Amino acid sequence: MGQKYADDDFFLSLYPAFLVTQRAQWRVTVLSAVNGTTYTIEANGTDYSTTADVQSTIPSIRSALRSAINAGTLITAASDGAAILVVKEVVAGSVTAFAVSPEDGLSVEQIVNADKYAAIRAAWLEVAKEWIDLCAWKGKADAGHAALTAHFLAKALGTDPVSGLSTNKINEMRLGPGMVRFNSGFAGGLDDNFFGSTDYGRTYLEMRAALPLTPITDVCTSLCA
Repeated sequence: MGQKYADDDFFLSLYPAFLVTQRAQWRVTVLSAVNGTTYTIEANGTDYSTTADVQSTIPSIRSALRSAINAGTLITAASDGAAILVVKEVVAGSVTAFAVSPEDGLSVEQIVNADKYAAIRAAWLEVAKEWIDLCAWKGKADAGHAALTAHFLAKALGTDPVSGLSTNKINEMRLGPGMVRFNSGFAGGLDDNFFGSTDYGRTYLEMRAALPLTPITDVCTSLCA
């Protein structure tokens, strides 16, 4: 622990239940059909390729790539129109590297992340910083930040991933000053009743109560200057 905010790795080391994997998906689009060009989709170092000839078309290249992929066991592919393949992992989180070539022949967009909550964790880690004064929290800042982030996540997701119990869901959020607003529940604001409504929030409150300095005060600021 240290006088710093929690990063995602530290957060997950304390609250691993917020790491939920799902089958990653990519949208691969065939952009051309050029005689002699080899079109390749690569996953974890394995190439799935087809080489165009004079009779090749964009749909035929798409179909050849689909067949090459579906002959293996790492990923699967399904057509989505004449030029597009939707590629999925067979096992969630198993693909650590995914690429296509050539760049003027194939394009790729990841449409589903294997780490289901990666983006929302990053957002709430940023939000929770507003309640953690590094000066006051000192060596417990990262743990307090992580506990508060877990509280916000449980509220935002509507379910505690450990207990499976429903939480008072936050329906909407935005970053910046006054960053959280509610469509339901705790409409009065972010008071200790709100923070005390999950185990994570209660951990934050207990840690905050034990601080030697009151967060965000002139005294604290002057001592840490």
